[in-house]
Amino acid sequence: MFFDAHVHIGKKKFMGKIKNENKELPAYSTIMENPWDKYCKVAIKNKIYKALIFPFPFEEVDLIKANDYIKQAYEMNQELFIPFFLINERLSQEDLEKQNILGIKEHFYITRNADIKAFFHIYEYLQDKNKILYLHPHMNERVDRIRIIHKNFPRLRIILAHSGRKWPFTGDDVLELIIPELKSFEDVYFDTSTILDNKVVSKMVKEIGSHRILFGSDYPFSKPGEDIYQTELEVIDRLDIGDGDKENILQNNFKRLFLKDIWIRRVAKEDRTKLLDIFDSLPPKERKFLALNQKMDIIKSTIRDERHIYVAEDSQDIAGYLRESGRSNNGAIIEELLVKEKYRGKGIAELLVRTVSKKFSYVEAKTLSDNTAVNNLNVKLGFDIIKQSKNGKILNWRKLI
Repeated sequence: MFFDAHVHIGKKKFMGKIKNENKELPAYSTIMENPWDKYCKVAIKNKIYKALIFPFPFEEVDLIKANDYIKQAYEMNQELFIPFFLINERLSQEDLEKQNILGIKEHFYITRNADIKAFFHIYEYLQDKNKILYLHPHMNERVDRIRIIHKNFPRLRIILAHSGRKWPFTGDDVLELIIPELKSFEDVYFDTSTILDNKVVSKMVKEIGSHRILFGSDYPFSKPGEDIYQTELEVIDRLDIGDGDKENILQNNFKRLFLKDIWIRRVAKEDRTKLLDIFDSLPPKERKFLALNQKMDIIKSTIRDERHIYVAEDSQDIAGYLRESGRSNNGAIIEELLVKEKYRGKGIAELLVRTVSKKFSYVEAKTLSDNTAVNNLNVKLGFDIIKQSKNGKILNWRKLI
């Protein structure tokens, strides 16, 4: 299970006419499009369970459209995406308050012609709200810009894109310049994207600790013909560090920085034992509500295939579970909904249903009439009873999204 802290999402149509002075820059000669629906398939294929996303950081990009697209991607796929906007000096703190984002991505393509003080109100907002600045500064100011920001906003957490390396696909300057200068800044973190040198990353861990390093891919940017995830993950696999350090880089640090007390993701094979233990612990009445005796084979098969199931979890345990199955015209039916007993009363069932519902045009459910808790939840979430069995014991529900 991997979490990716550096993914670009967007469409080429958000780009304006490229300026002549930018046409020869490396990033401008590669990919400018990665729609969220296409990336979702890439994430499933590569076992990416959470991805931090932001727009392509080109000077000519329409920032409003690009940021809105990130917001849309998150709203449709809350189980996968963590949304960051591109920085825009015109964004007021009031504007930022309205957005459900966890941070801001700053890239020198966008900020190079502006005074750094033009962005102080954004840094202040991020610091006050305990959000994060993702920073890709110009080569000539990689250390100086962070020093200025840190001096004025000492509690602001910063992630340095590509760990501040000089050239793509190398670790140039990371050990010689970046780490020595920024080692003492405990709220500065480093991502591994496009550092295709496992020796450099291994030495970074020894110098600053694995707790300050996150796996990133820079997807979809890559060398021609390269399988980005295979290449980037091989670097982590070859690191001369312990398995616990690798888990910090691939999962734990991402969770600590970006995920709330309870978060949703799609199911993974390794969840099987925990989920089956939860099912086995249920009293007979709840097993009856879920019709588990008739469904366990298909549930196990669906876990194995890592599809149609979403789990709610915290840093310690799986808290809730929802399985859906598809219906025609982009619909789905909720087959089972379950929250572990010690987590009940915290809104987790509602969070699961709302998250999954956003992926479809309509959602249906079937319940027993005496399943009071779930029936009350359905009413609260706007489901309507569309059919009832003759004896009144089975209720069929539907909600249009």
